[in-house]
Parts: sequence; C-alpha cells; structure tokens
Amino acid sequence: MLAILLISGQIACEKPPNRRASRHDKRVEALKKALKSDNLEKSVKSAVKLSNMGPKAINAAGTLVEVIRGENAKLRAYAAFALGKICKSTGNSTSEIRDAVIPALRKTLEDPDDLVRAWSVLALFRVDPEADPAIEVISDLLEQKGDTDMRIQAAGVVVQMGPRGKGAVPALIKALGSPPVSRHAAYALGAIGPDAKDAIKALTRVVGMGGAAGDAAEVAIEQIRK
Repeated sequence: MLAILLISGQIACEKPPNRRASRHDKRVEALKKALKSDNLEKSVKSAVKLSNMGPKAINAAGTLVEVIRGENAKLRAYAAFALGKICKSTGNSTSEIRDAVIPALRKTLEDPDDLVRAWSVLALFRVDPEADPAIEVISDLLEQKGDTDMRIQAAGVVVQMGPRGKGAVPALIKALGSPPVSRHAAYALGAIGPDAKDAIKALTRVVGMGGAAGDAAEVAIEQIRK
C-alpha cells in the first residue's frame, strides 16, 4: 500500500510540470502565429513577449529569422532583439539553431534601418559573445548627428556589451560632447571599464558640468580606474 501511495504521489507531482510545459508550448506556438499577423502592433507585441520568455521560447527562433527578412523595419528590429534574448549563449539553443540565427543577424548588420542594425549587433553579442562584436556599426550610429534617440540606443548597446564594446571608445568620447547623449555615453564608458582609460580626460570635463551627466561621468571614472 505504501509503495502504491508513493508511486501515486510521484505521478501527482509529475503531472503539473507536464501540464505547464504543454501550456508553455501552446503559448509559444500562438506567439509564433501572431508574429506573422497583418496587425503590426500585434506582431511587435508578440516579439516582445517572446523576448521576455528568453531561452524558453527557443522554438520560435526559426519564425523570428523569417520575420527579420520582412518588409517592416520596426518588426525586424524587435525580431532581432528577441533572437538575442532567446538564443543567448547561456540558453539551450543548439548548434543548428545558432548556425541559422547568426548568419541571419549578420546580414541585418547592413539593414537600412538604424535600430535594426543596433539591435542586431546586440543580438549577435548575446548569441556568440566571443565573436567579432561588429562594433563599427555601433560607432557609426554613435557619431550620427541629428538622431539623439538612436545615439542613445547605440550607447545602450555598449552598456550591455561591457568590455567587449571597447572599440567604441573613440565614438563615445565624441558623444560626451553632445548634452542629450553625454550621460548615456558615460554609462557606456563605465561599463567598458579599464579599457576606456583614454576617456578619463573627457569624462572629467563632463563631471565639471554637473547634473545627471556629471554624476554618470564621475561613476564612470571610478569604474575605469578599478
């Protein structure tokens, strides 16, 4: 009787995870279908939800690769971002999936849309941190004039890359001279750390200006000197 109870208890304990897995799979399939919806906002929201699921949404990788070849730039950008989150190197992506995802993302480094290129760099870094970080793409975006939001996004990518973003130091130093971008450039330089030592002089000038940018620059200097 005890053995029967133990076996029954084991089965009872195992069923909930199986049911959860089934619900999870159905959710991923529903989001994959929504990615190809004629409703752009629905498709974008689906990409965001898949991003939030991380490696658990690995079965959506193939569909996202299809989407980043599509016509809408906004959806291409969010699809690239999602690929980076669900196929990141610490996840459960197989070599076959990575072999499909990495070439697709490398192709989008030449996308005509700035945000697609920026988020493709970040996605590639997440999928294969040891590969060429394609930092020249981010440097070009940082040096663009007249597009503050895009320059901030580019600095944010470097923050995520940390020391691997060291190739962007010259562009970030220039960005420190742009008040709307300087705080974000300082964050990025701090994230790079000691390899950003050439930026200390420029950061010191920003510290003297005070404000949020000055505070960020002061912290960055401390991080670089560690």
